[in-house]
Amino acid sequence: VAGGSDFPTPKWEGGKKTYFRDIFALEPGATSWRKVGDLPRPLADGAAVETPDGLLCLGGTDGKTASSDVFLLRWDAARRRIFIENDLPALPQPLSHLAAERVGSAVYVLGGQVAEGKPVGEFVAWELGTKTGWQPLPSPGGPRFGAVLVRQNNGQRTCSTR
Repeated sequence: VAGGSDFPTPKWEGGKKTYFRDIFALEPGATSWRKVGDLPRPLADGAAVETPDGLLCLGGTDGKTASSDVFLLRWDAARRRIFIENDLPALPQPLSHLAAERVGSAVYVLGGQVAEGKPVGEFVAWELGTKTGWQPLPSPGGPRFGAVLVRQNNGQRTCSTR
């Protein structure tokens, strides 16, 4: 579990949203979470995609600005700690509330919103392990705030965007 946000004092009581950078792990057989690291900065409302190498984290916000950062959280079981690989290609623009999914060795990102809260319809893909960056794809429609991407049939069939 990494980052996130909450209202320590309820919003309806004037509370301000707080953003976190803590990373916690629940190891096999454990009954409580243990802090294992920190994100580079407080972040929430990004996307996360499981990869063979770890958890790929994309975008998000600290409550002031959206992020274009893409980084990998890699668990080292022997040392019982997390490592962050952050030399990955950034998103084409800072986004929060985006949707992401991996099919094979490609990661797809759809929609989200920029810092001003404006939703976008961007649809891009990145081939894991390459430094070529994100490639634009034909948009399946207009702006998408809170979009959801779901992999079907393990990516083996073409699916309609209707």
